[in-house]
Amino acid sequence: MSVLNYVLHTALPDLWARFFCPEDIERHRRTSFVPDNPTTDIMHGDLECRYTFPWFDGKTVPFWNFPWTIANLQTNPAAYKLLFTDLNETEVTEGQKSLKKVEDSFRLAAKESKADEIIMLNSACVPDLTGEDPTPFLPKHGEHIKAIYRASDGRDVAYSTTEEMIKKSSEGVARFSPRPKTVNLIGYPGGQARKDVIRLLNQAGISVAACVVPSVGFEALREAWQASANILIGHRLFEGEAKDFISQFSIPFITPPAPYGVKAGRLWLETVCDSVGVDRQIARDVWKKNWEPLRERWENLTGQARGHRLAFVLSPKQIPQMTDSRWTFAIPLFEVLKEMGFDFNFLIFAKSSSGKKLHSPADRFKASADFFQDEKELGRLLKDGAFDAVYSDYFFDRRISRAGKAQFSLSAFEAGPWGALRTLERLLGICRLPFYREHGRYLGGKNSWVD
Repeated sequence: MSVLNYVLHTALPDLWARFFCPEDIERHRRTSFVPDNPTTDIMHGDLECRYTFPWFDGKTVPFWNFPWTIANLQTNPAAYKLLFTDLNETEVTEGQKSLKKVEDSFRLAAKESKADEIIMLNSACVPDLTGEDPTPFLPKHGEHIKAIYRASDGRDVAYSTTEEMIKKSSEGVARFSPRPKTVNLIGYPGGQARKDVIRLLNQAGISVAACVVPSVGFEALREAWQASANILIGHRLFEGEAKDFISQFSIPFITPPAPYGVKAGRLWLETVCDSVGVDRQIARDVWKKNWEPLRERWENLTGQARGHRLAFVLSPKQIPQMTDSRWTFAIPLFEVLKEMGFDFNFLIFAKSSSGKKLHSPADRFKASADFFQDEKELGRLLKDGAFDAVYSDYFFDRRISRAGKAQFSLSAFEAGPWGALRTLERLLGICRLPFYREHGRYLGGKNSWVD
């Protein structure tokens, strides 16, 4: 057994049974934020501090399957520059050198900044422990500078940034009366899918003033004051930012079922129309106009999907999480997969025989369920299971590949009617991929998922 294998089995004895990892995705949620403003990010601390939060830009191979990967790849970010003060031992022990280094970095960023550019100054734990306070020199280098200082105070980086952005964008902004039939979309990932749902709203006579969170920009935040309703998406990752945002407004807000899949997408459009006084019949007509050209293709593919099964490996604790769309990026995962025609299997980690009776979700979703208590049983179920692909939040999961199965995740799903069709096509492509079936025995170690 390797050292890494030993450490993982000792510190996290059940890690080998984890495939659904919402807490780990949440820890890296800041990677979902796409800069809509030109930004200079100053990281103040020793370089090793930065290693604990590697930046996943959608173009490099990450450790996780992020649900916003497709959206970010399809979004053009504003210019983003990153500066490190990269403190050494002498600069840490002699505080004035450290403070001078960060002020020089800020002065350089301020000198080169342009209109509406943001300068973010992020303090890691070392400057906080040495008692540095860089806030006095921030205004010294230009009152026009939009600077956001984030101390290492335990607050979530993404949340504190959004909070400060909202405050700065609202300074001196004229408050206009909301325009009728105008909404803000809050928490909806960008990319083609968001363009698709905006197109539906426009055809129903509804304007979108701004899309905020995970993208945040001064222009969007200023335009947001024109909306007569805020439309939130119901997942827990951005609840804090959404709450902060809507608290600035006296307009209504709703959280309709997210527009993933056909039924939910149609209901979403009708609910949004209701919220701003557009007749539901208009929503139905718009949906029909856009869905009819897709219907034949959809019905053909759902027929093909009925010949495929997908598997989910879950612990008893994770079953209520994965069946709650707040934990699955607002995607009603099993309902959408059933609508697409897929069947699925549950592989349940039950440490005792009593767990088999208490925690099986198979009846609810008319699916089959198998139980395991150790790695050997899990490996056998993965290899012998009559399913084509297994859910995993790990980008490359050796447990699945060496069992001869493909893998999928939330990153496969897109919103809107066109997004539903693209999702179905994507999942069918994963199920049909022969590579792992033919070469699985050559992939991954034989003893553990970390080999």
